Amino acid sequence: MVKTKENQKQVKKYFPLISASLIITLFALLWNGFIHLIILKKENAVLSSIHRPDINEKMWISIFVTLAIATLFSFSYSKWRKTGSYKESLFHSLFFAVLMIVVVDLNQYMQYAIPFVLVAKWTLFGLAEFLIYGLIITFIYRKHLP
Repeated sequence: MVKTKENQKQVKKYFPLISASLIITLFALLWNGFIHLIILKKENAVLSSIHRPDINEKMWISIFVTLAIATLFSFSYSKWRKTGSYKESLFHSLFFAVLMIVVVDLNQYMQYAIPFVLVAKWTLFGLAEFLIYGLIITFIYRKHLP
């Protein structure tokens, strides 16, 4: 493949989006592993009776969903971004966090007989997670785009 200025522009244009998606995915897997398998291990144990018996075989789906969410977060940030400020990133992160809290956490509380305290903890950790995503993506975009 011949490197042209046009190819270099395309790479430069998409590099922040792709790298942010991958870095956020890696962070999300580590964060969620730490939160759910260590911090909330006891609280999450109440859900063991409703887990799929073949959950380990379906773990690839969770990884794919994590990549999809990170990519959607990164893509929406690329469209949301005007100045690249941390304040702008904070609002984007809050918007995305509230969306995920409603769609995931509150929806699961409504569907399953799980303690509200657990859902509240998921919500707080999820909010922190998306705020960190915002810091990550702002750093990447500031480094690679004006």
